[in-house]
Amino acid sequence: MKRCCQFIFAAVLILGWAQTAAAAGRLVKDMVALDRIYIAALSLTGEENKLVAKKIIKQLETQWLTFKKCHLSDFREDRSAKVDFAEINQMIEDAARVTRLNGRLSEVHEILEGVRIIFLHLRNRNSIDYYLDYLTRFHISMETIMLIVKSKNAETLTGDNILAVKIQSSKAMQAWKEATKADFDRALFLFTLDRETKRKEYMENMTESLGRLRQALESDDRVAIVSAALSAQANFDKLYALFGDGDKIN
Repeated sequence: MKRCCQFIFAAVLILGWAQTAAAAGRLVKDMVALDRIYIAALSLTGEENKLVAKKIIKQLETQWLTFKKCHLSDFREDRSAKVDFAEINQMIEDAARVTRLNGRLSEVHEILEGVRIIFLHLRNRNSIDYYLDYLTRFHISMETIMLIVKSKNAETLTGDNILAVKIQSSKAMQAWKEATKADFDRALFLFTLDRETKRKEYMENMTESLGRLRQALESDDRVAIVSAALSAQANFDKLYALFGDGDKIN
């Protein structure tokens, strides 16, 4: 009788673990599905094509509402999750409203930028290891660098600017080092062999751009600092865009 009870208890534990694992797997897969539309929207709102933007934003609205309905309850132990979901919901609603009113796509793009930051913090709090978060951490520091060097040249880039770039580049390079070591599940993100080849190519290009930025900062070469920063950002944009699915537009 005792052995039977032990067997039943073990079976219940295994079943519970299997159900939890399946739920976690479903959550991550649905995060990927949402990101495929979200990243496509983020990329396309960086272009001046309002017709295409309206279509992808509409699809993002639908995908988000489905995700929210299915997965808000997965974060019931996280007291901040409801606030996060509400903020994301508002951002997507605002982006859709501006798009419908034929507003500036640059404004829509800026609104949508906040979505990935909120998801980053949400997953961090809930110990969800998600590949794109490594790229987002890098992007946070890289974006600060771009704000400093944007529209600058050798004459207008000040000593304070360079110091700020050095501080942020140190953070960016550490974040990039972690990104290069992160496990990437090609099947989970539905990457074809061709897309995976491009991902590796952009990763290598990014590493080279950051190496040039480090050298430029060490030698105080202001022209090279601006050039290397712009190159790094261009590589990142191409890399991140790979995770979007513009083919979903219809």
